Amino acid sequence: MVSASAGGGGTTFAVDPSDLDAAAKVAHDTGAAIPNELKTIQQPSDDAVGGLLGWQTAGSLSSCTSAWEDCLRALGTEVDGVGDKLTKTAASYRNTDTNAANAFPGPAGAPYPSAGN
Repeated sequence: MVSASAGGGGTTFAVDPSDLDAAAKVAHDTGAAIPNELKTIQQPSDDAVGGLLGWQTAGSLSSCTSAWEDCLRALGTEVDGVGDKLTKTAASYRNTDTNAANAFPGPAGAPYPSAGN
């Protein structure tokens, strides 16, 4: 999230790691689903190739379908890889926040005497 700073001096940037985790899940699910959907193009293409036996277009259609299948498999792998990167990025933000919080020392005591003294 990018927003204007309260003092009017520019913008701030905030990331919610849980949003990255949610996006990673969607990417993983989508990447896994793509190869399973190949059958939706394979059967109609195979049927068409069967109907075109003896025609040069049969071989061309078969080659085209194979090329699309290769591209879709590669896309599924790439989308799944994006999910991996989003998961790592979320973990990195969490670790950075934890390390920054742990870098601050505990309270050193009250800066002013209490009102009762």
